[in-house]
Amino acid sequence: MSKHANTIVLTLFFLLVAGVLTVGAYFLFFRPSAEYQVQITTLPEDVLVYFDNGDPIGHTDTATYTLEDSTVTIRVERLHFDAYEHTHQLSPERVTELDIELVPNSPLGEEIRMDDDYFAGQAQATDDYWDELQNLQANNPIYDQLPEEQELFQAYYGISQEDNDMAVHLVLDAEDPEPGREAFNTWMEEIGEDPADHEIIEHLE
Repeated sequence: MSKHANTIVLTLFFLLVAGVLTVGAYFLFFRPSAEYQVQITTLPEDVLVYFDNGDPIGHTDTATYTLEDSTVTIRVERLHFDAYEHTHQLSPERVTELDIELVPNSPLGEEIRMDDDYFAGQAQATDDYWDELQNLQANNPIYDQLPEEQELFQAYYGISQEDNDMAVHLVLDAEDPEPGREAFNTWMEEIGEDPADHEIIEHLE
């Protein structure tokens, strides 16, 4: 092999080694560290949270924390309650969800827990109601048009008899229902609704 060829081979070898060392150094010193997220929900709602014996963090109800280590010791405490302390293994691929309920150790603690239970239940019931209402409105645009009351009919939304989300209940004159039925169909057309697309339950009064 000529001297020129040897020089080329040595140059390529050193470039390859330099490239490997550069990539290795990047992953060793510059790659971003993994982050771990934990979502903590507590009862009572207002507590102090400690991660690995660090400074206390004021916590209310539900909050998500980002940590650098996959293993963490979590301590939760509040006056008049037994403290919670446990070591958890966190995953970098998903948020670790923890529900932590402290045990009262005094009559005042019992009272606090009862109050938080009640208000948490009320808040959840309200959230569920609004979610159901929004779904009802999204799936049944006619919901926003009801109730409707005219001279010949009354229409309101109510419980379905066919396992639908809702039904349109139509109140008509028992002695002569047809004019009211026609007026209702006309009104439906005016608001862009086809009566055939809805479950209509008639009440003759």
